[in-house]
Amino acid sequence: MIARRLGQTYPMAEKDGGFRFEPAGSLPPRDRGVVVMFLAALTVVVLLVLGIACANVANLMLAQAAGRQREMAVRVALGATRGHLMRQMLKESLVLALGGGLLGVVLSLWATQALSAFHFPAPVPLDLSVSVDWRVLLYTLALSVGTGLLFGMAPAWAAARPMLASALKGEDVLARPGRRWTLRNVLVVSQIGMSVVLLCATGLFLRSMQSASAMDIGFRSRGILTMAVDPRVHGYTAERTAQFLAELRRRVGALPGVASAACTDVVPLSEGGRRDEFHVEGRPNGGGPDPGVELYMASPGYFETLGIGRVAGRDFGNETAGAPKVAVVNEAFVDRLFKKESAIGQRVSGGGATYEIVGVVRNFKSRTLGEELRPVLFRSLEQSIGGDPSFLGYAVLVRSAGSLAPNAGAVRREIHALDPTLAIYNAETMEEHVRNALSLPRLAGTLFGVFGGIGLLLAAVGLYGVMSYSVSRRTREIGIRLAVGAQTWEVRGLVVRQGMAFTAIALGLGMAAAWAVAQFSASFLYGVRPHDLVTFAGVPVFLAGVAFLACWIPSRRAARVDPATALRHE
Repeated sequence: MIARRLGQTYPMAEKDGGFRFEPAGSLPPRDRGVVVMFLAALTVVVLLVLGIACANVANLMLAQAAGRQREMAVRVALGATRGHLMRQMLKESLVLALGGGLLGVVLSLWATQALSAFHFPAPVPLDLSVSVDWRVLLYTLALSVGTGLLFGMAPAWAAARPMLASALKGEDVLARPGRRWTLRNVLVVSQIGMSVVLLCATGLFLRSMQSASAMDIGFRSRGILTMAVDPRVHGYTAERTAQFLAELRRRVGALPGVASAACTDVVPLSEGGRRDEFHVEGRPNGGGPDPGVELYMASPGYFETLGIGRVAGRDFGNETAGAPKVAVVNEAFVDRLFKKESAIGQRVSGGGATYEIVGVVRNFKSRTLGEELRPVLFRSLEQSIGGDPSFLGYAVLVRSAGSLAPNAGAVRREIHALDPTLAIYNAETMEEHVRNALSLPRLAGTLFGVFGGIGLLLAAVGLYGVMSYSVSRRTREIGIRLAVGAQTWEVRGLVVRQGMAFTAIALGLGMAAAWAVAQFSASFLYGVRPHDLVTFAGVPVFLAGVAFLACWIPSRRAARVDPATALRHE
């Protein structure tokens, strides 16, 4: 019934309209898909880091199992079954995993406070608070138990099957001479491969954040103050609202230090606003759908205040509500509807109204920083309030030559001088507004950078651990090599070559996986292609350097082995 009455009252904007009910403070439906995709990608990254960490722990537990072979052999000799030994090792793994999960929950209590402070650039308040509830605790418990069992199974299996004759004499059967590929080596290759995927994702998002920060948004951000009011909710009629905004603009423009002032319904980069399909009057559209166009209301002085350059025609003047409707369009609108023709004086229709184009302005970023240039049509604020009122209020834009701080209080006083009951909201500088629009790429770059760094550190530690373990198991062999005349640089090369061979295999597998999954990040990147050459060329070189360092340190220790001591080893 309400929709039908609105359609009768505002036939141009509300005809055949309806309602969609959503919980208050929830994300708009058009933005929810992007946010869910981002969170899904972030979850994959977190699981990769978890996989690297678990591979590291499994490697450590395999080394521990090698050192406990004699203990396990004694237990078997005294009557313990292999099932008993596996259960004991799995219990130790579960205790370790549950302890890590408990620590993670404690850390997440602090982390969720930082995430709750995230501000999403939207024209309406959104409830983005996150907290730890029973579902999070249950998920953490399931994840801890799952990882404890999955990555504790291999060490438990190895420890529960000692070769009694060798183990009781203290011989480590997990380190078998001549065996090039062991489970420990496979785990290290997996760690480095997953780190490649992480670092490529991190590089893409950091490059995207850099590109977004340097992007030309098409309008001025420095020296502009914005405040919003909504006279409609105070019972103002369309005529009275137009009068209020015109008087407010005149008063604010006369304040000391104010260069210009204007009013609009939606500030650019607010993820909001009207959108309708438009076509040129008297011209067939070829049978296809009319192109979608972003709609803005603007008062005289809007383009001067925001610094949007005029290409042709004029700005809005003193249009009245009953006069023929006029519009100013951007270059993308002209390119889309008129190709190379002049748009001045042409008439276009859309949203139940017809407009004569009186001006053309340069392109600018309308909804988001990452968007392709959109066709935009600016309507006269005076002519649009009656037939299509803004349901998000109206913003006054104030450009100052000096500091904005004194003008903020002065603008508030002018608003309350006209109506002391009006609420003022969304008060911010345009620089703050643009920074909020950068929130998503900045958040993505920060989170992916943190997880990528953790993954790289874990992979480097894992490779270092395997190479150190290999050196310790080959002490006698290295001593014999040195005793028969091998040079120290040859011993170093022996260790480094083994580690870099693992790294090369992991880089090949990881780069192939990273190249395949990079395409899924295209919708989150600003000014950077998913298969960015700088990222995919720099990550392997950087990771190879870190891996070389992780191999070089154990190789130095191997080269310093005293042959006499090594020959008496074990």
